[in-house]
Amino acid sequence: MKASASMLVMALLSLGSGCARSDWIQQTLVTVDVTGTWQATEGSFFELKLKQQGSKVKGSLAALGFVGSGQGRISGDIDGNLAGDVFRFDPPTPPAANASRCGA
Repeated sequence: MKASASMLVMALLSLGSGCARSDWIQQTLVTVDVTGTWQATEGSFFELKLKQQGSKVKGSLAALGFVGSGQGRISGDIDGNLAGDVFRFDPPTPPAANASRCGA
């Protein structure tokens, strides 16, 4: 009886370990508040204006003089999220060259 009970425990432990994930707390815990205006202090102009609610972040990005952008200026709304103390967002999509503008 003891042998079968210990074998059952060992089987459950070996099956349970296959379902283990990375530390989910680090993925869901928000340890920082990024609300506010963030600006570069040297080099090209770069500014983020952010508002955080939980792990969701919304705001705007403005940058001037970045050669890699192909246009020298990037601006627009951004949506991002926080996981632990890491903030991730996608840069705004530049407007299409042939897009029409109201009042232009």
